[in-house]
Amino acid sequence: MFQDFKTIFPQAMRKAGIDRQVAEAGVLKYFEEIKDKFLSPDLADKVRAMYYKNGYLAIASLSTRAVQELTFSENQIIELLNSNFGQEFVKKLKFIV
Repeated sequence: MFQDFKTIFPQAMRKAGIDRQVAEAGVLKYFEEIKDKFLSPDLADKVRAMYYKNGYLAIASLSTRAVQELTFSENQIIELLNSNFGQEFVKKLKFIV
């Protein structure tokens, strides 16, 4: 008679057309959680995920050194982001300096 909330909620989000938007917000949030794995604390404070669009995650940075380190680890970052969401969501990182 009653359905589990975990079953109903994703279906309701898809029906309302907001599942993609929620996933996009999740990518931004998850990048903020994992950036410390790739950057020292002083550099991580100078980097922020800004937006996601068409497979690109835009990252703003106040440090060119941080951009260099993230570029070096770009494939690992993308793989970690996509594995968290179970699909190829992020294709490329775009840096805004």
